[in-house]
Amino acid sequence: MKIQIIKKIIAVTTIIGSFLAFSMASAQLLPPTITIGPSDITQTSGNSVTISGTTSNFTTSTQLKIEYWTGPSVAVYNHIFSSGFTASGSGTFTQTLSGLSPNTTYSFNVVNSANTSLVYPTSQNTFTTQANSVGVPIGTPAPSCTGGATGYCLLAPLGGLTVIPDVDLNSYFGLMYKILIGLAGVLAVVMIFFGGVQYMTSDALGEKEGGREKIRNAVLGLIIALGSYAILNTINPDLLDFTFNVDKLSVNYTPDSHTPQIAVNGKMCVAQGGGYAVGSVWDTSQNETTKRGQLTSLNISIQNPSICVHVGDPSCTSVSDLDLSKATAVRSKCPGCQLILNGGTECWLHSPNTAHARGSSTIDFDDTPTLQAFIQQDTTPTTIPNTPGHKLYTVQGINFVDEGNHIHVNNN
Repeated sequence: MKIQIIKKIIAVTTIIGSFLAFSMASAQLLPPTITIGPSDITQTSGNSVTISGTTSNFTTSTQLKIEYWTGPSVAVYNHIFSSGFTASGSGTFTQTLSGLSPNTTYSFNVVNSANTSLVYPTSQNTFTTQANSVGVPIGTPAPSCTGGATGYCLLAPLGGLTVIPDVDLNSYFGLMYKILIGLAGVLAVVMIFFGGVQYMTSDALGEKEGGREKIRNAVLGLIIALGSYAILNTINPDLLDFTFNVDKLSVNYTPDSHTPQIAVNGKMCVAQGGGYAVGSVWDTSQNETTKRGQLTSLNISIQNPSICVHVGDPSCTSVSDLDLSKATAVRSKCPGCQLILNGGTECWLHSPNTAHARGSSTIDFDDTPTLQAFIQQDTTPTTIPNTPGHKLYTVQGINFVDEGNHIHVNNN
């Protein structure tokens, strides 16, 4: 009896041992396997992708890493490698690939860190990064969206919603008004219900009166809400349109010759001599006083006695380096004219393309009655294009431009 039991034990042990030996041998025969599905590749930012997967049949601890590259080249020098992970037996792994470009196709493989031998050569070894697809598995179809100008297309579907329709202010107020009317109706029904319950469940006369008061107030509020809509719609349906149209305001501004310039890169009068630094000394020739004395001898006064000392000074007049030929000619042609100069070489106080500049004879005079009478000897003045109200007079070979508040004598 004992011998039979011992024989049975030996037989069972032999079977178990054989099974374990076969299992171990089979395991050693199975190759290490890495599984990466399409949904395991996820774009985590604009320039990085996370690849996850499972490992199995790794009988020894093995260091692995992911190599990735763009284009068809297989040259190792242009490959990039991930930080690496350890595979042992069966398990999972996650690797982040950084420094990627959007809308670019990358090839990748899993290799042995020691000798870069291929461990994961499958047909599914490419992925394409996508712009604006953070958190979406690579390969997920983009949500179909036909919103265009009528709505905002979501980057990823939110439930079954892919488009948020546009709502302008007019539609918003119209919708809110309808919601408030409906809400008034709901609240009226609720108050009628509570008033009815209070009326039916109370024996006290005061409580019953309170219930009736609730019902009356609810009905009155409902009548007011619905009645206001009916009255406005009867008077004029446009009163319920809630359309707010604000006409665009356009301002046409044409600078005249006395419109001050704006500094360009810290310089004024760029078109007149290449520009002068704001704040620099203006009367570099130091002939301002001399020129003013010559004008005085011509019986020509200066309206603004303030001298321009620096480039950019406001409310000043300069005759530094002024060519006095035009001033002399006007005085000789009109000896009885009252000539008051209000514009000289201070180019920054005039338009960007002004003729007022150092070495120029262009000047401005006040529109005095005697000078106005002199230039109106030309009975057929020319209207200057694009400058409303400006007229060109030519008298005795001198061109005068009447700009409304002053007379401009140009270089021509």
